[in-house]
Amino acid sequence: MFDVWFDAARDFSEKIQIPYEMMEHSHAIVCGALRTSWIEDQALRTGLPGRGYHDVHPIYRLLSGATEESVLEVCDLAALLLEFRDDPCLLSALESLRDHAKCESALMELRIALALKSAGFAVQLYPATPKGIADIAYMTDEVRVIVEVSAITSDVFSRPAMIALHVASAAVDRVRKRLNLAYYVAVEVSIDEETSGNFQQDLDKAIVQSVKDFSSDSDVPELSVKTKFGSVKVRLVRQDERPYMSGGGLSSCMMHVERPSIGSLHNSYIKQKSRETDWVHILYDDSIAGKSSKIIRKLKTESRQLSGVAEPQIIALDISGLGIGVVTEDNPEIMEIIEEFERNHSSVAQVWLLTRVWSQNPSRWVYRGLMRKNPHARRYLSMKVPVHIITTTNESAVDMLRKACL
Repeated sequence: MFDVWFDAARDFSEKIQIPYEMMEHSHAIVCGALRTSWIEDQALRTGLPGRGYHDVHPIYRLLSGATEESVLEVCDLAALLLEFRDDPCLLSALESLRDHAKCESALMELRIALALKSAGFAVQLYPATPKGIADIAYMTDEVRVIVEVSAITSDVFSRPAMIALHVASAAVDRVRKRLNLAYYVAVEVSIDEETSGNFQQDLDKAIVQSVKDFSSDSDVPELSVKTKFGSVKVRLVRQDERPYMSGGGLSSCMMHVERPSIGSLHNSYIKQKSRETDWVHILYDDSIAGKSSKIIRKLKTESRQLSGVAEPQIIALDISGLGIGVVTEDNPEIMEIIEEFERNHSSVAQVWLLTRVWSQNPSRWVYRGLMRKNPHARRYLSMKVPVHIITTTNESAVDMLRKACL
């Protein structure tokens, strides 16, 4: 089942500086912690017809991946599990790790908890609060600090736009066959990145119905409908139909013509055949304003979960999914929404906005971030802790494995 991963581990062992035997052991630790039944269920689900790559659980993808990153991530997760193996709350963390929607935030929680622990702080996972459960508590200068952690997904296949592209392409292909269309259509889907509920089913139904309605009225040049998630437009393919090449758009050229016998499909070939294929275009908000709104929604959500907490609070967001360099103090749009949040949330002592980036020397993920002390906070909290977090998180769990090998 995982032969490809083990082959990759052998290939990258020297570069990653971890013995293959320890990599093999790390893979076994992760599989064991997630349970054999869960692994088998993921393998079964992966092989089901109609499922896209986005349907595969991110951790299962890592366990079966063939890249340097997938090998390193499995080793990193194994080291995290080992570090907290005696913590009774690890079972709750494992439940979140098995959940497709929660696994990225759960990983971030464990990484920050490890960084705090490595910096010498007494750490508690999932402490009780007046209105529920927080993510992390730690002690500093005899003060208990509560940390709420979340992540804006960095898994490209789990983003709404990628899911929409897969669902829309399958829907167009299915309805074409059902209606036996004599012409080719372009379907433009505008989506709200904050999709929820039965998004995939709603999108599939909206596209099928829109194409049906468009095909039933030959006098309509295009058909547009509003939906729960945004909108759907159906029109005839243009002579110069092109894929979106910039941020805010994804395209799928559903080639119904014979592919070249030699080589791959280049833009020039697509141009020649642009009217002999259906197209799907996914439009979404990739602007700074759109990214700012995602950050503020996350900050407000995490703040609500800390309602009633008397201790100093920190909100830590992994915003890697928004792209590198999005959050800087030189960006007025981002800083404006953060400063407004700080003014309206004096219970939050600090805001950490972290981005995870790939480093080659040695091969690992490291964090960069904007760490802010709230000038309006009711309780002062030293900024020494964020400095420790960045330093120790950059010495990742994998670095601990490397040291264990010396």
